[in-house]
Amino acid sequence: MSKEPKLTQPRRPRRILLAGGAGFVGSHLAERLVGAGHEVICVDSLQTGRLPNLAPLMREPRFSFLRHDIGLPLSVDGPLDEIWNLACAASPPQYQRDPLHTMRTCLQGSWNLLELAREKRA
Repeated sequence: MSKEPKLTQPRRPRRILLAGGAGFVGSHLAERLVGAGHEVICVDSLQTGRLPNLAPLMREPRFSFLRHDIGLPLSVDGPLDEIWNLACAASPPQYQRDPLHTMRTCLQGSWNLLELAREKRA
């Protein structure tokens, strides 16, 4: 006896904060999320990310950009459903240029995003 596959309801659009969204991976992820109907708030300090990576999204009504270093506390108006953290210099020349900032971004930045997630119940 074979089981019929369960049909799942389409997910409702989500409001997603994407830290590190101006990087190569983050900008492509943002495009996919917006394309799937979600609202994306991209947060990036632009230390290693680049605004031109976000050019295709800048006119999208479901996309917004906030220049901010997540090593500092972050406040966002309104609800959040999800928080994705891609914020950290990924290439050795970039993170070796300022290793303390890289560590602060990874550790304190993650802490700040977790605090925001707790506050928003994301």
